[in-house]
Amino acid sequence: MKLIKYISVIALTLLLTACSHGESENKGSDQEAKATEIPKEVFSSQKKNENISANEMDSSIKKYLNTFDALDDNTSKIRSKAELNETDQMKLNKLTKLTNKNDDNFKQFIESNKLPKQYKKESLKLSAYVTSANEFINQLNDKVDETMKDSNSDKKKLKNVKAIHKINDKYKAHVNGKKQQEVEQFLDKHEINTTAFE
Repeated sequence: MKLIKYISVIALTLLLTACSHGESENKGSDQEAKATEIPKEVFSSQKKNENISANEMDSSIKKYLNTFDALDDNTSKIRSKAELNETDQMKLNKLTKLTNKNDDNFKQFIESNKLPKQYKKESLKLSAYVTSANEFINQLNDKVDETMKDSNSDKKKLKNVKAIHKINDKYKAHVNGKKQQEVEQFLDKHEINTTAFE
C-alpha cells in the first residue's frame, strides 16, 4: 500500500528537508507534481440501524478508501513543494477537512448500522487504521512546517525533531506493517480492490 511506504519515509525525509532547507530549493514550476483531482464528495451515508448487505459494504469500503487515497495524494503533492503560498495553504486546509469528514462519516456508518458478521470487526479495524494514519501524517506535517519556520535556530530544530519522535512513538502501535497487513488481508478476502491498497 502506498500509505505505509509514505509513512515509513516521511519522518526521515521531512527531518532531512527541515534540517537542510536552505540547501535545496525548487528548481521551477515544471518540476512541481500535478495532483489528482480533489474529490467533490467524500464517503457519506444517511443510513442508521439498517441491515447492510455484503455488496453494499464492499462498495462503501471502496468509496471510503479511494476517496482517502485521492485526498492523500493531493495533500502529498502540495506538501512536496519547497514553499507553500496562501492558495496552497487553503487547499491543504480544505483537504484536511475533507479527510476528517471522510473518516468520521465512514466510522459513523459502520457503527450505526447492522453489518454482515464477517465485516463488523474488520471494518472497525480498517477505519481505526486509516484514521490513525491520517492523524499521524497531519501531526508530522504540522511539526515539520513548524521546524521549517524555525530553520535558523538549531536549538528549535532539535526540539522539533524530538517532538517528531514523540509523534512517531504515539502512533507506531496503530500505524505499522502488521496493522496494514491485517487490513490488506481483509480486503483480499472480500476481493475489494482500491487505489489505496494496490
